[in-house]
Amino acid sequence: GGEDVKHDGLPDLAKNRIDVAFQTMGLREPDYIAHELRQCRSILCSSEEYIRIHGRLRHPKDLLNHELIGHLQMPTMVRFTHNIEEVEIPFAGRFNYNSASVLLDAVRANLGIAILPDLALLTDLNQGQLVELLPDWQCPSVQIDAMTDHRYLSRCVKTFLNFVKMDSNQNKVRRHH
Repeated sequence: GGEDVKHDGLPDLAKNRIDVAFQTMGLREPDYIAHELRQCRSILCSSEEYIRIHGRLRHPKDLLNHELIGHLQMPTMVRFTHNIEEVEIPFAGRFNYNSASVLLDAVRANLGIAILPDLALLTDLNQGQLVELLPDWQCPSVQIDAMTDHRYLSRCVKTFLNFVKMDSNQNKVRRHH
């Protein structure tokens, strides 16, 4: 069976006997092979409880008055677009992490607002545990890659990568307004 390993940054795949690691942001390791899966829509999100306590956002500029949870490999200035309007907002806060799973845990714990790839949020958004903020505004999308440490892939790993490519193109966030 598979093992769900959370790691700060990309682990040493061979040393940890990991066949595939997923990476959504940051520089590609030159020793690894990147298998591009898809572009992920980035979603500005928080818990409903955080919004209840701190108030709803009406415009990206409102983020300046909120607790932001940043990703260390994300640009510190984030461009939000809505039709022809563009706004750049500094996006860093008290909490800045190098792992999407840690950001997600921080958002679930009501610590603030984060920008995360849609794939990381599927379950939480569809079950109403987290909410998409400013859904009419777009954040820059991110590439999600499956990283492997060698060119030869076993049949099992190839099958898994093909499944993930198909599944990632079918699983989309259902938008709630």
